[in-house]
Amino acid sequence: MVLIAYGFREAIAVVVLRVLVGSLLIGTLFQPNFFFSLSGGLASALVMGFVIRMGRGWFGLVGISILGALAKNTAQLLIAYGLWVRQTKILSLLPLFFVVSIVAGTVVGLLTASLMKKIRLPGAGGRYS
Repeated sequence: MVLIAYGFREAIAVVVLRVLVGSLLIGTLFQPNFFFSLSGGLASALVMGFVIRMGRGWFGLVGISILGALAKNTAQLLIAYGLWVRQTKILSLLPLFFVVSIVAGTVVGLLTASLMKKIRLPGAGGRYS
C-alpha cells in the first residue's frame, strides 16, 4: 500500500525501518533473521516497484503482490544458500516456495485491494484501488 500510495522511496524506507526496529526489539540485529528479512523486503519492494512503473497496467494488485512474494522468498533462499548452507540441494525448495508465494501473494493482494477501498490514501484513488 505504501508503494502505491506514497511511492518507491517511501516503501524502501518502510522496509528498512521495519527490519531495523523489529530486529532491535527482538535482539536479532545483524543476525541471520535480519539479513533474511532485509533481503526479502528489499527484493519484494524492488520487484513490485519495477512492475508498477514498467508493467504499464499488465498486473493488478494481486499479480503485483504475487510477484513481490516470489521475489521475497527467492531472495531469502538465495541468501540462505550464499551465506550459510552452500549446498545446491537447498534450491530444491524453490517449487515449494513458489506455491507458498502464490498463496501468500494472493491473500495479501486481496487484503490490500479491500483496504484500499475502505481507507483514503494519497495516490490510492488511481489504477490500483
